Amino acid sequence: MVDRDTLPLQYGPWALITGASAHTQTLPGTGEAYAHQLARQGFNLVLIARNAQHLNLLAETLHNKYGIQTRTVCVDLTDPDLWHTLKPQTIDLDIGLMVLNATYTASGEFFDVSIDAKQQAIEINCTRTVEFIESFGASMKSRGRGAIVIVSSIAATYGQRNYSMYGAIKAFQQNLGEAIWSEFRQHGIDVITALPGPIKNANFRRIKTHKQFFAFGVEPADVASISLAHLGKGPSVRISAFAHGIFWLQRCLPRRIIVAVVERYIGWLYRS
Repeated sequence: MVDRDTLPLQYGPWALITGASAHTQTLPGTGEAYAHQLARQGFNLVLIARNAQHLNLLAETLHNKYGIQTRTVCVDLTDPDLWHTLKPQTIDLDIGLMVLNATYTASGEFFDVSIDAKQQAIEINCTRTVEFIESFGASMKSRGRGAIVIVSSIAATYGQRNYSMYGAIKAFQQNLGEAIWSEFRQHGIDVITALPGPIKNANFRRIKTHKQFFAFGVEPADVASISLAHLGKGPSVRISAFAHGIFWLQRCLPRRIIVAVVERYIGWLYRS
């Protein structure tokens, strides 16, 4: 059991967040929600994202509001020089908690999505996830303490038309996260994989039915608070009524029915 009021004392003074900047003025991103909640608890933050303007604004806001230290790393996770950029800026820090939130969705019919887009989805969601855990998890292991939050999706648990790559990469994250939860406990490292339903973020604006879709969505702040609250409690956590509903449908219905139901839902969501 983890006492959330003492997370920096338990895990270490610094937290690292990938995908920290994606937001609009009215819809904060999930990474931003994690940043505010961790800063409120006293963590200093390493913020990693592509958008320098949003990243620097967030860092300034967090420093002014919570009095914490921040370091920003503006980098694309597909950049082959990623680690040459990142390591010098983090090597001196005691990073005790890591939130792997960055994602890339190669959506569309399978043959309509370029192989480059498919490979980019694999690189960001799978390869980089492994690399971040390998790099920063090793330091946590040597210190005998730490925490890792992997932001996957309830989409990891079923196939969905037009999102074949997304479901596959999120399933990779879920299975990886649950496996290392079992392995890393002996080293004092808590791991939680978040399985939220649709999140009310900037991606909503790309959906023609986004106003109706909001009824099914979960707030980014809830994704952050619920997943952090479950550190030390289990390998993964479903977040939102939608995610729990999918779970219970999977217990009652054959897979082919689940896939068909999701196909109809996706069709409604993107109807013209």
